[in-house]
Amino acid sequence: MWKRLHLGAAPKPSPSIAVGVCEATPYEIATAYTLFPNGGMLRPLQHIARITSGGRDVTKKATVVAREVAKPETTFL
Repeated sequence: MWKRLHLGAAPKPSPSIAVGVCEATPYEIATAYTLFPNGGMLRPLQHIARITSGGRDVTKKATVVAREVAKPETTFL
């Protein structure tokens, strides 16, 4: 799964991985958790939702490219 997410370096093999202990940045964890509400689709995190100027929305619309990294059945909560 780690290879499909393309998040940093893969964890080193050790017995602690079996219980979920490995190093990851908060950004990597947040990106990994987006799989659940998005049905297995990995979408880049977006930091800014909207920018307004004089009451008008001047936000540039991002072109989000999602890719499937897990089946929706396995990510359903």
